[in-house]
Amino acid sequence: MAFQINLGGWNQVFAVPACVVDRHLGSADGVQLKVLLYCLRHAGEPLEEEKAAAAAGCTAQGVRDALNYWCGAGVLAQGPEFGPGEAAAPEKPEEKAEEKPKKVAPSRSIPKTSVADVLRRKKESEEVRFLLSQAESCLKKMLSSAEITTLVGLYDWAGMRVEVILMVLEYCASIGKTNMRYIERTALDWANNGIDTHEKAEEYIKKITEQGQRESLVKAAFGIYDRNLIDKEREYISAWFQDYGFSIPMIKLAYERTVERTGKLSFPYVNSILRSWYEKGVTSPKQAMEERRPPEPGEGATTSMDLAEFDRMGLLHTPKLE
Repeated sequence: MAFQINLGGWNQVFAVPACVVDRHLGSADGVQLKVLLYCLRHAGEPLEEEKAAAAAGCTAQGVRDALNYWCGAGVLAQGPEFGPGEAAAPEKPEEKAEEKPKKVAPSRSIPKTSVADVLRRKKESEEVRFLLSQAESCLKKMLSSAEITTLVGLYDWAGMRVEVILMVLEYCASIGKTNMRYIERTALDWANNGIDTHEKAEEYIKKITEQGQRESLVKAAFGIYDRNLIDKEREYISAWFQDYGFSIPMIKLAYERTVERTGKLSFPYVNSILRSWYEKGVTSPKQAMEERRPPEPGEGATTSMDLAEFDRMGLLHTPKLE
């Protein structure tokens, strides 16, 4: 039997972005493809979920899930009034190598994909097979179907490179966090912070490792052993090392002065001392001790009022720690 194109159907046509075929033909399910085709066909018109659901033969929730998938993939974009006419322009071949990772909200999860689709992707893609093989080696276990779905989603949906995903796995394993939900959140956070190459991942891991080491040193110096630091305390510590350039001996001396004057640990008070030293150019414990030395007779006014005012202001801004 011979087939030929019915040219009557070509009187009305619409474009489909090339990336849909190049990257999502194997990973998107039937409902997702149907909803996208409906959106592209009605480009520029307000989207009505009920009509889209009827046309695609699915539920309104299915339409919403599909829209989330294509928004996450960068094919559709959501504006003040979502319109399918905001479909992304087809990729230019010469720019494909420079394709930037898609922005995905860290609070969102990777869209659910059927096990059959994931297994098909594994069969079709050598990179996916390599990713899953290395992931099992890194995590030292056989991956469950849910874990495989998450990793394939990071590659297909979040647009992360295989080497970056593997670095996420290695980092999480190094800190004892091998739960796939934690790995997913970490990976999406990296994606949103533009960590999309091996070099950027190395630099980021180095940065957070150094920060963790500094926080451990400060906790030991301050005698904090029974709780984790809160975000504001981490911000203080980062400023003391990175902005002010102080060492642990200086930070510990500021802590001792704080306890001596207030009777308790106060990060804001420690910070006020260190900030004062930074502004005065005090960079060593010796200079800090000299600064505290009472003036000799005839050197000028005493510092008692200044210290009292300093203590008063520090106490006023000292929060109670639980």
